[in-house]
Amino acid sequence: PSLRLADGPHGLVTREDSTGMVGTMALAATWSRTDAEQHGEAIGRDARLLGMDVVLEPFVNLWRDLNYMRGSNTYGEDPFLAGQIGVGMVKGIQSQNVMAQVKHYVANDANENVYIDDQTLREVYVAPFAAAAEAGAASMMCAYNKVNGTYICGNCDANAGILRDEMDWKGFMTSDWGATHGTEFINAGLDLEMPGASDDPNAKATGVAGNMSAFFGLNAPKTDKSDVGRGAGGMPGFGAGGPGGGDEGGGMM
Repeated sequence: PSLRLADGPHGLVTREDSTGMVGTMALAATWSRTDAEQHGEAIGRDARLLGMDVVLEPFVNLWRDLNYMRGSNTYGEDPFLAGQIGVGMVKGIQSQNVMAQVKHYVANDANENVYIDDQTLREVYVAPFAAAAEAGAASMMCAYNKVNGTYICGNCDANAGILRDEMDWKGFMTSDWGATHGTEFINAGLDLEMPGASDDPNAKATGVAGNMSAFFGLNAPKTDKSDVGRGAGGMPGFGAGGPGGGDEGGGMM
């Protein structure tokens, strides 16, 4: 089935009018899981009424670098606080039969190529995503940046290894716009590709974006990490193309 996606994180960003929500930092300043869940419920309700299947939030990256251009979209610098507010948001959004997409996995907080030791990666940068995964987040968005020299959307250790093998997370992974640099990324845990051509001159395919679906028609190389059966259709409790959903509306936002 088709999916309709609405951007965030301040409520819904669509072509239709929607409720203007309080800033993410203000929500974090409540230190309240209850407020976060009610906030998510309101966003999920808007999304359902507008026929959306997936909401591209919560935004659980950390504001640890004052040069980070999207710092005002975060819940601050603390991984525990970001994780707990994110959990409330996920529960609230998904209580309305709409899927939450937690972003941007992972370490999308500063430079384009981030070098992080394993302990810091897990205890600081992965921590908010781990909390959201445990709360049953339906999906996550992988980021533009590289981690230790490898594009995160094609980073098998971080995606298939940490999220799927260690955490047993069953959701689907979506790329950020233009963040897919090769069809082989599917073997690293990527499931859904956002539109937008890669600007990487070393990408293994020209105009990769939009060609991911063609990969399914080929003899895709199978690895222990590969599972082309993943996807929104297998998420319990959600029906793509549900109330007002993508089957009728089609397309993406």
